This record gives sequence, structure tokens and C-alpha cells, in this order.
Amino acid sequence: MEDCRVIGNQPQKFVLAELRFSPVLQIAKYIPDIQDELRRQFPIATKQNDQPVDTNSGSYLDSNLDWWAFISVNRKSAIVVNRERLVYMTAKFPRFDDFLGTCKYAIETIKHIVEPGLILRISLRYGNLINVNDDENISDLVDEHFGMPSCIETLGTTRRHSNETFIRTDEGQLVIRTLYGKHNLTRLPDIQRLPISIAEKAAASERMILDVHHYWEAIDKSVIFETSAILEKLAALRDKTREAFWKITSDYAKNIKWNLNSTHLQNETESVSKLHDRKTIPPPIHKFENLESSSSFFQDSGGENSNRLVTHSDKPELQMNPAPQKKLPTATPEGRTGDDEVIYGRPIPLVTVLNDISVAFGLTKEELRQICRVQSRKTIYNWFNGVARPRKQTTRRLYYLYLTASAWRSSGIDIDHQQLYEPVLDNQSVFDLLCEPVINKQRIIFAGQKFFLISPVKKKLLDPFAK
Repeated sequence: MEDCRVIGNQPQKFVLAELRFSPVLQIAKYIPDIQDELRRQFPIATKQNDQPVDTNSGSYLDSNLDWWAFISVNRKSAIVVNRERLVYMTAKFPRFDDFLGTCKYAIETIKHIVEPGLILRISLRYGNLINVNDDENISDLVDEHFGMPSCIETLGTTRRHSNETFIRTDEGQLVIRTLYGKHNLTRLPDIQRLPISIAEKAAASERMILDVHHYWEAIDKSVIFETSAILEKLAALRDKTREAFWKITSDYAKNIKWNLNSTHLQNETESVSKLHDRKTIPPPIHKFENLESSSSFFQDSGGENSNRLVTHSDKPELQMNPAPQKKLPTATPEGRTGDDEVIYGRPIPLVTVLNDISVAFGLTKEELRQICRVQSRKTIYNWFNGVARPRKQTTRRLYYLYLTASAWRSSGIDIDHQQLYEPVLDNQSVFDLLCEPVINKQRIIFAGQKFFLISPVKKKLLDPFAK
């Protein structure tokens, strides 16, 4: 059973599947029959004489080809057809099996009416928009290698920085492209003219477009146009595409900013095989499953009902770790408790987070209050006792403090309580750094290591050569 994670506030703007088949020069004569089959789910039909999407990730294709778009009522999804390709795209993407279901419907329609001979190329492309808030850095959200190179940051204000990576996979070619800077684009320039409605922000802001494109090509092979083979290939392409997204984006981005949820566990192989047995009836385009949920510390701002991560399991059910603190009587609706949060995909009790931070740096409750930047110790005690929960801004701070405490322990730093207050870096102590408005983990660890190295040895070292 595979862990299929769902992001509640996901950055995904669109997903499209493209099938390239052997050319059908008389495609225009089949369009009325195709439209008649698709019109119930995709009633809006348009014809254009240019290229809406360049799925080659390179130069535009022949713009003189006629293509037809069949668009859903809410204009969030569309099926595009021309003489050598079929594209399904959507800006609403709740579950991959629903996406595959619509792909199957489109494929079966073309197969039944047009009867293409060979399949030449299958591709899957995801477009994501990662917005950077005023209190965030792009390195908080994605791997630092995809942001602005630090060696040239001081030269001026970053306008745009692009990155393109090609990877050969077991299934084909994986292309990862990013465009970072202050701009108003929601997707890459080669895919601006999609026939679907995608939410736009006219004002320029700091953001990164993350475009992940995985495709397979027949090259010198002759592959018959078969629905089952195409669906299986799409599912296989999706695996690496999804893995790339999870590796590039940070735990903070997935678990806090986008409200990671994986209450649904789905066996991809079973899902695809079930699709093969379905009748070719268009499934609901925007079907959302009911998700079990519980309050999550690292997911909301004050005990709101939100979805919680479930790690790998053989049972498709919500798994809960026992939490030592008291049940929250009023913080969450319907009697559900808010005693678990998510860090690195593991449920961790809030009290454990607080204890780990306190123990790592040897803090009293008053000192913990100061580094958490809250008004009174009563707030700290309420967190420990489970009668209150941190607000969103404090939650984010606790997240970084927890990561810093974990790195502090892993570094083997051992300083006493008095040394915590002694200036060590730019006339600042470790405690001063912990109280800074923005937690700089690397700076804190460096300060601790520096102090640890220059501090006198506490115990007399044994002579290893003594008899």
C-alpha cells in the first residue's frame, strides 16, 4: 500500500497529460462525432489555429495546425485534440485516480471514433506556483539549489533566476524547470495560452514557478494505441514526477504552509487496474473524497479542524500516536483533540516539541517563554497542559526552534547554562540568537560549536599511553 499524500493548500496550478499519436490528416471530419461524445462533460467547444501548449519543453511546434478544445462548464478542465495529439488538462486536481479516469474517457473516445494507429509519446506535466510571503525566504520552501546563488546575491536585487534540469529515468525523460524572482507569471512562458481558467495574480510578487515534466517516447519502437498501456505508462510517469516535487520542496512548505495531508492511502496499481474495468463513462471532473481529519499543531493557527499526516501503513486508516497531554475540551470541534503535529512526516506531541527545545538548550520555563516571544509563562504552562495552542506565527517559530534543537543535539554541543549567556558571535550570546525575530539555525549552531571549541575542557583527559 502506497502513501498517497494530498496537500490541502497545494501550490499546483495545473496538470496535463499529452498523448502524441501517428498523424490523422483527416482529423477534422471526426471532430463533430468527438464533440457529440464529449459535450455533456465538456460543453464549450472552440477551434484555434495556433499552438496552446508546447509540451516539447523547447521551441513551439507548427502553429498552422488546427486544434479543437472542449472545455468544462467551469472552464477548469479541457480536452484538446489536433491531428496528432490528445491533451487533457485541468486546474482542479483532487485525486490522481480521478485524473486518470478522465484521461481514460478521452482516450477511449479518440480510440473509438478516430482509431489512431500508433502511440508515439506520452507525457505528464505539473505546473506549481510557490508564493514567498514577506516573512519567508525561498530557501524556506525549496531546496537551496533552486534559489538564487548565494555568491551573487549581494550584486543587486534579484529580478529573475531560471533553472533547467534534464534527468534520464527508467520511464523516459524528466525535465524540471524553475523560474524564480519578482514577477506576475503563474506558469512558464511556453504554456501561457491554455484554454482553461487558472487563478492569476496581476501584481508582481516574489514567487517561484516549479514545472515538472516527465515523458516517454517510442523512438524507434512501434507501440499500438491501447488504453490500458497508456494509463499504466501515465501512472508510472507520475511516480517520479511526484517524487521530484517532494524532494525539491521543504518539510516546512509541505507540513505548514501547504497543510500536508495523507489520510488517504492508495494502491496505485489497484487504482489503475480498476480504471481498466470501468465503463467509458465520464467520471466527475471535480470529485473530492471525504477526509478524516484531526487538529494538527504544525498545520493551523489556533485549533481549527485540519488534516493530519499518516505515514506508511498496511491499513488505509487514520493512525494516531498516544499523546501525553490532556485532551483539548474546546480547541477543536466535535471533541477531536489537537495533540499531534507533523514534522518530517511523523506525528509528534506538542509537549515533546517543547521539552526537546528546553532540554537541548537547558532552558527554564521563563527562558522558553522569551525565545518563543510570548507574553507570559502562563501561556507556556497552558501549552504543556494542553489547554491552549500556539497561534500560526508562533507555530512557525516553534517549528524552526525544534529543528534547531535537533541540529544542536546532533552536533554534540555541550555548554553549561552560564555559557548560554556569554557573547560568542558578534557580541551576541547563544540565548540572544535564540531570541532573534528570525531563527537562523546555521548561525546558532555555528555559535554553539565555536563556544564549545574555545571553552576550557571541563574534565581532565586521560592519558591514552599511561600504563
